[in-house]
Amino acid sequence: MWAFTLSFLKYLKGKNFDVQVASSPGKEERYFREANIPFFTVPIPRKIRPLKDLKAVLRLYRFMKKEKFDMVHTQTAKAGYVTRVAAWLAGVPIVIYTAHAFPFHAYLKPLKKAFYILLERLASRMTDIILVDTDAVRQDGIDKKIKEPEKIITIHMGVDLGKFSPERVDRHQIRAGMGLRDHHLVVGTVANFVPDKGLDAFLRIAKLLKKEERNIKFLMVGDGPLRPQLESLTDALHLRNDVIFMGWREDIPEMMSAMDVFCLPTLREGFGVVFAEAMAMKVPVVTHRIEPIPEVVRENETGVLIPPGSEDLFVKAILSLIRDEKYRKEMGEKGRKRVEKYFDEKFMHEKTLRIYEEVLKAKGLAG
Repeated sequence: MWAFTLSFLKYLKGKNFDVQVASSPGKEERYFREANIPFFTVPIPRKIRPLKDLKAVLRLYRFMKKEKFDMVHTQTAKAGYVTRVAAWLAGVPIVIYTAHAFPFHAYLKPLKKAFYILLERLASRMTDIILVDTDAVRQDGIDKKIKEPEKIITIHMGVDLGKFSPERVDRHQIRAGMGLRDHHLVVGTVANFVPDKGLDAFLRIAKLLKKEERNIKFLMVGDGPLRPQLESLTDALHLRNDVIFMGWREDIPEMMSAMDVFCLPTLREGFGVVFAEAMAMKVPVVTHRIEPIPEVVRENETGVLIPPGSEDLFVKAILSLIRDEKYRKEMGEKGRKRVEKYFDEKFMHEKTLRIYEEVLKAKGLAG
């Protein structure tokens, strides 16, 4: 909510929309309150938990009946399902759902995948419009007959280019604060520490890189349930002096400014906004060639895309970048230009607002 929604809600307030937020409680709540956006807490577990999910539906139902919303816009698979059921029960006139990625991904067992497809088809009957981040996700929804093609609309995620700007940060000072020297070459990543992000592979790649380049250091920004295992793996690989765990951070542009190369061997992405953020900071990207990342990262222009399971190719690509400053900087400049052209946050705001206005008008609620 904090990373992807707050700036849009501020934009909507500027367009005279009355906005409120409902989300699981967390430390990000204060940002909404500072922006004078009411924040309604409703615990929603990430995994299917029938009793807790039912409690969440009933809590949201009562909230929606009380507030009498004209429109509810919900995001992510689990919260999206719970919220759509509550909105349907409460009789909310318009329901919009953003699918950053549908839950029926390739790594699921066939029976579970079929179950998730069925759930999404059922939920789509309670949904007016489905917004997706990429054309690849849109096509997935069309192929699985989740909703009519004209009601699944692609709006790319956006980056705040004022915030993600190399010119506004002091790279030297930030690196010095981490104990990094001018001669250090830094490969970094930013992610939730969960299985899909491939962070164990990041550490194995780090071990191989360290054998080739003594001046290389590694920066891991983020937190999550896998952190203890990742720290243990760091020790097992004898990388404790070379890997810096920064924890959960709010200053992501500053963290990225310390990097020479951004690397994330992710196994699944909805859009991959973190890659656009790295590109905005003029940091070249090395990641997997999986959908929908090629829509964000232009191969061999703003980054290098590697076939899944090819850790040796990650090493080769990263070495070519860190050993050739000119190549690295050219790729970084092209990355910034690509984000400015296609992934400026203002484009996402304007396109989403147009969808809102069209649906409100069609329902006779414009005005």
